[in-house]
Amino acid sequence: MKRQTAIICLTVLLLSISCGKRSESGVQNRIGSFSLRNGQIAFTYFKGNVASIYYTTNIDSVAKQLTFPQKGWDLTFSLSHDLSKILYVNYPEGNYEICNICLYDLKTKQVDTLLKGGSLITDVYISNDNSHAYFLNASDNKNYSPIASQAPQGMDIFKITISSKIVRKITNLKAYSIQALTPTFSDSIITANIYDKQGLVMISTNTGDVEQVMINSPRNPVQEYFIPIDVRSDSMIYEAPYELYKHNIKTNKSDLILRCPDGNQFGVIQPDNNWSNILFNSGDKMYFYNVPNKN
Repeated sequence: MKRQTAIICLTVLLLSISCGKRSESGVQNRIGSFSLRNGQIAFTYFKGNVASIYYTTNIDSVAKQLTFPQKGWDLTFSLSHDLSKILYVNYPEGNYEICNICLYDLKTKQVDTLLKGGSLITDVYISNDNSHAYFLNASDNKNYSPIASQAPQGMDIFKITISSKIVRKITNLKAYSIQALTPTFSDSIITANIYDKQGLVMISTNTGDVEQVMINSPRNPVQEYFIPIDVRSDSMIYEAPYELYKHNIKTNKSDLILRCPDGNQFGVIQPDNNWSNILFNSGDKMYFYNVPNKN
């Protein structure tokens, strides 16, 4: 109970979370993206217009600042499966136009730049065995209608071999939107949401082949909006509009976990290792949901 209370207290700080994205300019001090795994937490924090990454190995302790950019953002990141490294994107000018992909070793406290001088990189994660980094790269930054805000478009997935720093393009989609790049039980498969193509998909990291995950969900028939949250060998948690589901891949059956409170959309969603507790935000509120007790 003490640890659950500590998590809830911590989330009071996370009222304006976004998945690797920053809100409009003018916000001075705020939390950005975060990751919770085995009680260890990494998150980005904006102070003024500079974003740094912080980390703690104990939810009851104060987080330490890991990166110290002079300006810009250390923003989008991925905490490695073995909790030894943090892969992150540095935006030195505070926008998507210039991007560096960096790897921070939590043991040696050293930073290795895997890719320097990139552009329009929006998401990143590290493979289960720490041998490869995967990232989303857009070809344009524009708006598709007069009322839409400018955003990265024409997206594909790329792979970096960490030892050699060789970059390889995995897909040739030029998709309007790819989001929620999510690791799976196997480093040969990535899950993501490709909005203008198929919705929730599995992608081969070897061939780039894309396979739609056909989900029988009568409550939410529009599959373009399905977003992967966590994927195991035979099941996954995915988000549909206003709802969260556990899906059995073998039987193609989805069970509703919960509907988002207050009629809002979900923000960041973080299930624990055994999917018994889920931390999420909705609007300006944070929730800690116990799945077995529905509390």
